[in-house]
Amino acid sequence: MLEALRSAQQVLRVTLGRELEQKSIQAVLTLCDKKGVAVDYMPKAKLQILCGAVVHQGYVAELTDYRYLTADDLFHLISETSRPLILILDQIQDTHNLGAIIRTAESAALTALVIAEKGGAEINATVAKTSAGAVFHCAPPATTTSTTALEPTRSSALTLSVFVSIMPRVSSKTHNNGMWPLTFIPWGFPFNLY
Repeated sequence: MLEALRSAQQVLRVTLGRELEQKSIQAVLTLCDKKGVAVDYMPKAKLQILCGAVVHQGYVAELTDYRYLTADDLFHLISETSRPLILILDQIQDTHNLGAIIRTAESAALTALVIAEKGGAEINATVAKTSAGAVFHCAPPATTTSTTALEPTRSSALTLSVFVSIMPRVSSKTHNNGMWPLTFIPWGFPFNLY
C-alpha cells in the first residue's frame, strides 16, 4: 500500500486495523495526510471480511481502476526515450507470475510493458502485492495484441530481442524436429533470439 500512496495512482480510501501500533502505521498516515486520502479504522477481523480470501497485513486501500496506456501513449513513450526497454508479454495468465515479472522489470528500468488484451492476467490486487508495489512505479501496461504493439515503430531503429519458449507443435506438419518454427515473428525489425 505504501507504494500505491507514493505513486501517481489515485488512492480513494485506506482502512487500517484498530489493533495496529501507531508507529507501525505512521508512514501510511503521513502519506494519506499528504495526499488527502480518507483513513478509516476497523477490527482486523472485519478487514478480513472486506478482503475475502486475500491475506492482508492489517490495512487495505481502495484504488481507482488501473489506467492502461493506449497504443498512441506507448508510441509516444518509446519515441521520447533514448534507449527504450519494452517488455511484451503474451499469455501470462497467472497473476503471481505477472507480479513477479513486473517487479523484476521495474528494477531493470523498464520503459514500458505490453500485455495481451485477451487471454492474459489483468492488473489486480494480487499483481500489486506480488510485484511489491512495483506495478505502481513502472509505466502502466499497454493492452494490445503483441503483433501490433510495435507496429507504429517499424521505421525506427529498434532492435527486438525475443525470448521464446519452444513448444511441441500440435499439427501433423512438423518443422524443426516437431517444434514451432521461428518464422512466427511478424515484425520487420532486426532481432536477437534467446
